[in-house]
This record gives sequence, C-alpha cells and structure tokens, in this order.
Amino acid sequence: MAARLAERVPTRTTGRELDCGDADLVLLCVPDTAIAAVAAEIRPGPWVAHTSGATPLAALEPHERRFSVHPLQTFSLDLGPEQLDGAWAAVTGENEEALAAGRELAGLLGLEPFDLDDDERPVYHAAAAFASSFLVTLHEVAAELMEAAGAPAAALEPLMRRTMDNGFDH
Repeated sequence: MAARLAERVPTRTTGRELDCGDADLVLLCVPDTAIAAVAAEIRPGPWVAHTSGATPLAALEPHERRFSVHPLQTFSLDLGPEQLDGAWAAVTGENEEALAAGRELAGLLGLEPFDLDDDERPVYHAAAAFASSFLVTLHEVAAELMEAAGAPAAALEPLMRRTMDNGFDH
C-alpha cells in the first residue's frame, strides 16, 4: 500500500516509533489485534484509517476523523503494488466526509471503492474469507482427487481460471 501511495503522493512510512509528524492521514496497516493500541498512540488531528476488513471503526478511538479502506485482495510479499490493480475496496466511514476521504484514498491506491456499513463488517468479512480461503481449499481437494485418478493436478488450474473469467457460469 505504501509503495502504491508513494507512486502518487508524498508518502512516509513509520515503524514502532509512530512518528507521524504533520501527516494529513495516518493509514494503519497493522494486524487487526494491534489497531486499537496503535491508534491510541497517535495524536488527534489527522485522518486516521485502517485497512482491516473485520475491525470496526470504534478501534480507531479517540479519533473522530476516521475511516477504513479494506482492499478486497490477497497479497504476496514477492510482488509489488501491482497487486492492487483491478481490486475493489470496502470503504467505511461514519459520515459523508469520512466516506469521501476513504473513496479518495481508494482511488489513489487504484482500487474500485464501494461503501460498507460498519455493522455489516462481519458478513462482509465472512464473504471475503469464503471467496479466498475456500477457493484454495477447493483447489487442494480437487487436486487430490485428480492425483488419485492418476491425472495431473495442474490441469485443473486453466479450468478454474476460465470458470472464474466466465463469471462462474458453466
């Protein structure tokens, strides 16, 4: 996320020292369990946002200028900011100003934003987990069946990709 932002706007990253300086926006890309503790260490003033799909906005207290942008994507450490290309992003905010800020950030990241109510996060996160994790599980089970039949498991990948490209139609 930082690499993509750095391509488009002045960006600075910080580590555990949380030196946010005079930033207009502080984007927390930390584990879900760390969001509340990290947010509490940031001085009020700038926009503060997180990238979690499951964590509610209340985790960003005491900040009033807050929102979240969750890229609906899986990432690999071996790849760069191009992983964001073509992905969508759930944007959550408590008012129109926060939603607008979230949509703008999504646009800077090259993501297609959609609004998500904070109360709907559990259902949204379940859908994302099903789509990502269960696709991997489906492939693993199908590969085991192919190998049991003496067929190459790799033969399934073009079939699965085309099924997705065709909108999951037969």
